[in-house]
Amino acid sequence: MNPIVPVVDFRALFESAPGLYLVLTPALAIAAVSDAYLQATRTRREDILARSLFEVFPDNPHDQTATGVSNLRTSLTRVLQHRAADNIAVQKYDLRRPQSEGGGFEERFWSLVNSPVLGSDGEVCYIIHRVEDVTEFVRLRQTAADQHRATEEVRAAEMEMEIFRRAQQIQEVNNQLRNELDAHRRADEERNRFFRLSGDMLCIAGFDGYFKDLNSAWEKTLGYTKAELLAIPYMEFIHPDDRLATLVVAEKVHGGNSIMDFENRYRCKDGSYRWFHWSATPVFEEKIIYAVARDLTQRKQADEAVRASEERFRLLVAGMIDYAIFMLDTGGHIVTWNAGAQRLKGYQAHEIIGRHFSCFYPLEDLENGKPARELEMALTEGRSQDEGWRLRKDGTRFWADVVITAVRDEAGTLRGFSKVMRDLTQRKEAEESIVRLNDDLERRVRDRTGELEKVNAQLKVLDQRKDDFVNNVSHEIRTPLSIIRESISQVSDGLFGEVPAAQKRHLDKSLVNVDRLVNIISHLLDVAKIENMKLQLYKANVNMTSLVEDVVSNFENKAKAKGLELRCEPPDRGVIACIDQEKIIQVFGNLLSNAIKFTEKGHISISIGATDDFVECKVSDTGKGIAQEDLSKLFNKFEQIGRHNGSGEEGTGLGLAISKGIIELHGGKIHVASEEGKGSIFTFTLPKYPMNECVQHHNLKSVLVPAIKKFNQFSIIQLVIATEEEQLQVQTALLHDVIVRCLYRRLDEVVQDGRTIYIVLPDTRKEDCPIVIERIKQAINVSLAVQITCYPDDGITEDELIWRLFGTKEGADENAISGR
Repeated sequence: MNPIVPVVDFRALFESAPGLYLVLTPALAIAAVSDAYLQATRTRREDILARSLFEVFPDNPHDQTATGVSNLRTSLTRVLQHRAADNIAVQKYDLRRPQSEGGGFEERFWSLVNSPVLGSDGEVCYIIHRVEDVTEFVRLRQTAADQHRATEEVRAAEMEMEIFRRAQQIQEVNNQLRNELDAHRRADEERNRFFRLSGDMLCIAGFDGYFKDLNSAWEKTLGYTKAELLAIPYMEFIHPDDRLATLVVAEKVHGGNSIMDFENRYRCKDGSYRWFHWSATPVFEEKIIYAVARDLTQRKQADEAVRASEERFRLLVAGMIDYAIFMLDTGGHIVTWNAGAQRLKGYQAHEIIGRHFSCFYPLEDLENGKPARELEMALTEGRSQDEGWRLRKDGTRFWADVVITAVRDEAGTLRGFSKVMRDLTQRKEAEESIVRLNDDLERRVRDRTGELEKVNAQLKVLDQRKDDFVNNVSHEIRTPLSIIRESISQVSDGLFGEVPAAQKRHLDKSLVNVDRLVNIISHLLDVAKIENMKLQLYKANVNMTSLVEDVVSNFENKAKAKGLELRCEPPDRGVIACIDQEKIIQVFGNLLSNAIKFTEKGHISISIGATDDFVECKVSDTGKGIAQEDLSKLFNKFEQIGRHNGSGEEGTGLGLAISKGIIELHGGKIHVASEEGKGSIFTFTLPKYPMNECVQHHNLKSVLVPAIKKFNQFSIIQLVIATEEEQLQVQTALLHDVIVRCLYRRLDEVVQDGRTIYIVLPDTRKEDCPIVIERIKQAINVSLAVQITCYPDDGITEDELIWRLFGTKEGADENAISGR
């Protein structure tokens, strides 16, 4: 059975120890104290624990030579630094008396030993401060107790005092030695730290050819471990081509010479080599060499790259034959010459190098100092560029593009000039040829333009004659046709007696052909009006649903006669559009007639849709369809796509062309999608304007569009009638008649929109309009607001002019006038 170990109270044991002990922290605070120490120093434990040692035991302020605190602090600092015991043989250190004993200090002498207590990490965690009071010993040696031995005791006291002084001197010498050792130790530590952390490759090598020590930069640079580098003679790491030169340098160093500039290559662990630059100093007595190596590999590689680049550039310049490239010195004399310069100028290098570059300039350039000016410009601005005539060796001229550039070194000092020259003679000749051709082309264009203007004028005359002919013929034919139709109709109806059935059939057929001829004449007139922008649109807000339903009812019988179903697909609610109702019915009629004509079975549908801005109308059928190659010419005049191998279907070939013109006059678009054998879908869109915009966008625009095309300048007078609603109609009609009477020219136009009347005056300036206004004022007594808008001053398009008119319409009342 194991014996029971009693619990030991180490604090009680320490405090009861017979010696004089203090326990100090590394900060020199009192952590523990023995009872004997408290008794010897006449202090209390609770008064001194956790306080600084030198706060509790200061120097005697009345003793100017006191060294107790200084020497004790030095001893404790050495213990902390060296982690070893330190002692002071004899130290005078006066002790403070308690106030109960009168206060002040009393002289005391001590022998001291300071010992470290190390923790698990090897650092000082406590210091045991042990003292011994030797005051009585010192005092006994100072005074003799026995008179008859006074002489011996006096001599002994003198010797003791001498010993004491010598002990103090030895202590001071020891302190100095310790300080010097500390300084050497710190220097060694700083040197070792520099050795370890330096980015340069530091080493110590022996005269025996081995490295003695290396810093970590060697391992990082070469890839070997320190042990591998120390184990092999350093000559084994040197490139074979550099070993002889390295041996020569090593012999000089062994002889006591320092080296400051030597380069060689060292092998890395991966087999590659790196360039090192060395500085080395020998310590002959110790047979070692201190050396510093710097890695020059990147610089060597960069230098090699620059050298290779310069060599490539030299070869490039020397081999270029399309460019003359050469150097001039600071005075303008030629110092280099490439193959291109030889080909372009005709000089061999030995013939031209050393001559001044001005020899390439013609006489007129030499006389006006051009070579010197070009050098001066290159000198001040960095470069000069010029195109001009230059001379070859044989005296012939060529047109050259020349660039001269000042060449300076890193310090900015001028080293000369580079000159690059190209032969642009062919380009110069081509440019001159182009100028001649352009001049000739411009002359021919002017001549041709004059001819075209004459032809165009003739075409305008012919076009006007055609229009006049069409109008005259149409009127001349339509009148007798109307008489013929009426006469045939009366005969057919039996007004002049009973008509036999056979004769009635012929008469009915005649009526059909008369109607067809009238239809052809109407189509021709519509086409002429559309082409000449003279087709008038009379717009109003129209319910498109009702319009379509009426159109469908007109064609139902014709569709049923062919066994076709005519469908109408109106929207959920009525769709209103501002249109010319008769013209849109005409479009629907043309599309439905074609659909019935080219559909043998199935159905024909009409649908209406609407967006915020447009009404979309569709007419679809299940007829024969249209070939893809014919779609692009479907809306051309006189195209009859359905006619194949014979007379085909009856028609003029104008219906779709007229429909397209009507839709575009409304500001819409029309297109078709078709597939042979499956049918066609014709779709057209119409802008959905409110009523007050109908006139704005169409009646007025129908006047402005041709005016902009025909005239360089015209003015618009806008008159707004300021009267009661019940008198508006009468006064508007009256004003309209007055305006018509006041306008003397045939080209003047009048457009009415409710209480607003617009007067378009071609070739009239804005400042001339008040004359017309004054004539109107004198002819009628009515309150008017007036605004004048001029083309092109107030707008260059019809939309800009309309915006100008309607955008300021409300403010026109400020300019109201009254007739007199």
